[in-house]
Amino acid sequence: MRRCAAARAGYERDRRDEHVDRAKRYLAEAESRADYAGYRTILADIHVTRAQLARLAGDAQTMRKQCEKAIAICDDPTCDYAWAKQDAQSLLADTDCKT
Repeated sequence: MRRCAAARAGYERDRRDEHVDRAKRYLAEAESRADYAGYRTILADIHVTRAQLARLAGDAQTMRKQCEKAIAICDDPTCDYAWAKQDAQSLLADTDCKT
């Protein structure tokens, strides 16, 4: 659901603020639960989603920080989650091409 709210914020520009607020609420709840349970793959996805929201807001610094957090989690040998890492790296690469 958290990624859906973030994606809708990108497509439904007239309701962007509503979708961003909803996504942030979902992310805060998901992060709390994932952190408590030690679900690092979910934490990595949360950081990628936050990076996507920051990109929508035009906040390159926050986007980069969230991508770096996701990559760090994925690079940990106890996690080794390739999909979130690829998503974060793609966001970074796409942003680097536009600057």
